[in-house]
Amino acid sequence: MDAYSIQMRNLHRRYNLSKNALRLFTALDEHRNSPRDPDALARLLRMSPHMRQACTDTISLLAGAMLKTPTPECIRECTELITCCTDMLALANQPNKEKSFPIMRLPVELRQRVYKSYFSSLLETERPSSAVIIPHRASRCPCPPHESQRAGTAKHLDMPLCRVSKPIRDEALQAWFETQHFSFACCCELDDHLLNNASLRSNIRLVTVHWTGPVADSAFRRLRGVPKLKFMTILISKFFNFKAPTRLCDANGIDELLELRGLEGVLVEHVSKSQAFRRTNEERQGLQLLLDNHVTRIE
Repeated sequence: MDAYSIQMRNLHRRYNLSKNALRLFTALDEHRNSPRDPDALARLLRMSPHMRQACTDTISLLAGAMLKTPTPECIRECTELITCCTDMLALANQPNKEKSFPIMRLPVELRQRVYKSYFSSLLETERPSSAVIIPHRASRCPCPPHESQRAGTAKHLDMPLCRVSKPIRDEALQAWFETQHFSFACCCELDDHLLNNASLRSNIRLVTVHWTGPVADSAFRRLRGVPKLKFMTILISKFFNFKAPTRLCDANGIDELLELRGLEGVLVEHVSKSQAFRRTNEERQGLQLLLDNHVTRIE
């Protein structure tokens, strides 16, 4: 009996089955009819105490229903459901049939090459660093709604590798942040991710950020605590076309930006015309020369 039959016959309400129980019946149906991952159901029960508890609770619930209403129809339905639950528990108690590759026994250099090959398959490009990564989680800031314009056409990346184990997750994320080029639509977004993502803060090397937002000073100040930052691209713009924009030398965050040191390169570019109004080429070149004299200097 699958979850669809249970809901069509209204058995989930008649016997007060929980949402986790319905999820298990759906997984059992997929296990019987789909050959993609034969150990998925057993792994779900083994790794989730709540799901295993839902299975045993369902058996107790159905046994109580048979004692309370011993009609032939009730006994037949409850027996079918209990049989499904016992089949699921039997699958969970079986030894894992999957054969895993001991990747952690490989040298670090080989593991890094495996991770980079995995990233290439995610990005569908020849080189992992040839794509620009944008954050999926939208930042809460007063800046114009830039996330929808960028994320609407971007491919959402899912990394199941990071859910295998904690050591593999830490190594894979370290390699991910070291090899990819990350783009932030405003300084609020950059500040938020530097504050809440320790792995990004410790390993990121290539950053592109649009210099806008009320916390630009905080974002650039946090960049000083990024030990592996090597290259940064600053996108400049002005906010309104009917008002004289703030000079770059007076803009929020200029002091913190000029305090950065030790970068291998910095680039100043105009923002896309579809996102904001552009500044002049003279302003862009002036900021480029100023940053070249400060940010790339090693003290």
